[in-house]
Amino acid sequence: MASFTYSTIIEAPIETVFDYVSNVDNRMEWQEALVNVERLTPAPDGVGTHWKETFLYGKKPQVADMKYAAFDRPHIFTEDIATGKATGVIDVKFADKGENTELSVEVTMNWKGAYRLLAPLLNSLFKKAITKDFGDINTKLKTPT
Repeated sequence: MASFTYSTIIEAPIETVFDYVSNVDNRMEWQEALVNVERLTPAPDGVGTHWKETFLYGKKPQVADMKYAAFDRPHIFTEDIATGKATGVIDVKFADKGENTELSVEVTMNWKGAYRLLAPLLNSLFKKAITKDFGDINTKLKTPT
């Protein structure tokens, strides 16, 4: 098992940030590595919402089976993730900071087979992607759609 955390301040109210980040239909807008999101349960999102994400880390597409295990608007959501290489949990927490929101992410991954040996490298790459994606949310929320 390997884990890491990341936090940042988003320059928007907590409800705005939570609603944008937790909406499965917005994933392609702010997660750079995604090439497809397939919703498997209808909106609105909440506990039990299920979807598949196809992403590129390297040259080969990877598919992650995702599900909300917890969902408490606007404070926290927890995603269960399963791929051929790992299973894991992603906790995303939101704290009201007046006109801003502190967004904190904790990722715990259980790498399978030989990937356990690569866990430090894989987690480093995963954290780099999360840092960029969540860091870009400020820009995404300020850009008119």
